[in-house]
Amino acid sequence: MRERTVQIDLTLEELTFESILNGEQIGVEVTVFGTAYPGEPPVNYYADGSGYPGSPPSFEYKDCKVTRVWGADWDCTRADRPSLFDRLDVGVNARIMDRLDDIERQCLEQLADEPYEPDDREYKPDDIYWD
Repeated sequence: MRERTVQIDLTLEELTFESILNGEQIGVEVTVFGTAYPGEPPVNYYADGSGYPGSPPSFEYKDCKVTRVWGADWDCTRADRPSLFDRLDVGVNARIMDRLDDIERQCLEQLADEPYEPDDREYKPDDIYWD
């Protein structure tokens, strides 16, 4: 399987934005955009006796878009207040950058739960022809 561009929905709770929402603590639903790399399995032995330890899957964050925000007694979506959400996108992006390792881990966990869909260009044992 090769790299793929993905979007993942996450919920971030207990964020505070002094300049946007007067310091009220809020919850945020955000769509995260990035590239997922599936990792590679280890190869114990090549014909020459060497091997390859493999690599773990990884996720490279690109951007985010806030889709819903709520406070103690209110709730709104992007369609309700587009200019507020444009400002929140910038603020949430900065928060994501502060906790990038955690966000990337959450994205990988969600991707691991998705069903496997083979890639047409993926290596298949039947494609090997010996000279």
